Amino acid sequence: SSLRATSTIYARDQVTGRVLKCDVIVDDVHAIKVDTTTQELYLHNTPESLVVVGYDEFGNTFSSLDGIPFEWKIHPGSDARSLKSDGVLRFLTWTESEYTTPSRIGALEAEGMQGYMQLVSGLRTGSAVVSASLRESVYNKVAPASVRLLVM
Repeated sequence: SSLRATSTIYARDQVTGRVLKCDVIVDDVHAIKVDTTTQELYLHNTPESLVVVGYDEFGNTFSSLDGIPFEWKIHPGSDARSLKSDGVLRFLTWTESEYTTPSRIGALEAEGMQGYMQLVSGLRTGSAVVSASLRESVYNKVAPASVRLLVM
């Protein structure tokens, strides 16, 4: 990609003299996907953590999207006749949850933003779609990612 940059970082342990080498690659996000451990949530259960995974133009997975602001939305499920979607899900901030807040997520939340991880909880039975998109204009060409969740 046009923005790909590679650096090699060396560090020397002053006690042992051992040298550590690390290659770092910084690249454009080409696509994103929302990962979840389950698509079925239970009422009055612990919140589910949704995680955005990023890919470069070759399909390689980014090791981290930490610190990048995202916009998360809840949309009605497509089969609104059989499963109501209004108020099925709600987002929780990490700081209001009982989970340990990752530091960069906490910093984004303090500025009123959301990060690559989002907590979601079921409010009532039904189906809804959760989407995530990159907020910064440099990522306008990256399509939003979504996942359908069912609350039972």
